[in-house]
Amino acid sequence: MITRLEPGASLFQVVDSIDRDQAGRQLARFFAALHDLSAGERPRLLSGRLTGAQLPPVTAGVLRERLVRWTQPEQRRTVMRWCDWAAAVLATPGPAVLVHGDLHGDNQVWDHVELQLVVDFETVGTAEPEYDLRAIPGPGMGPGMELLTAVMRHYQQITGRQISPERAMAWHLRNAFNDALWRSEAGIPVPDHRTPSQWVDDLSARLTALDIDPGTSPPRPSRT
Repeated sequence: MITRLEPGASLFQVVDSIDRDQAGRQLARFFAALHDLSAGERPRLLSGRLTGAQLPPVTAGVLRERLVRWTQPEQRRTVMRWCDWAAAVLATPGPAVLVHGDLHGDNQVWDHVELQLVVDFETVGTAEPEYDLRAIPGPGMGPGMELLTAVMRHYQQITGRQISPERAMAWHLRNAFNDALWRSEAGIPVPDHRTPSQWVDDLSARLTALDIDPGTSPPRPSRT
């Protein structure tokens, strides 16, 4: 498929120079429109019943067994506990909406502070809204959570629906660990050319910033 050339840069290239609240508002508008129940009707009419999104293929058990080899010894109990926590949080699926399925920074075209285009709808499918937020914290955008919290806040204001920080972070954890695992085992650098152990440190900072302590606090309700 050939599309129009759109000038701009990926989110990874501009994230340090844009206002996170303004960027979060624009991303929330995109998600709100995509996740609207009516948005799924046209794909269903054209192609029939939509399939589920391409979820991270590695299970919590595989991550517990194999990812720990690529982390520091003092991190391994924490990684295993986080994997069990994410599995428990996501054990019961949320309501399904139409999702992009792979909205990392390189699938967004930004012109300075304006979101111009979202690309790569190859993985579109159905999943809960939190699934689409799993790549918003990074990697490639540091350990800070300002962008994700802005997206969640504006999404709730626009749609009237809450996003569960625990579910969003459980998906984020699975996605990041899956990426770190297959790249490490294949001998391919992780996207920001750091190490899985450094990613674990980032995840710890992100969870702390959201006041989430895996394994000790139950998930907050995801819907009003």
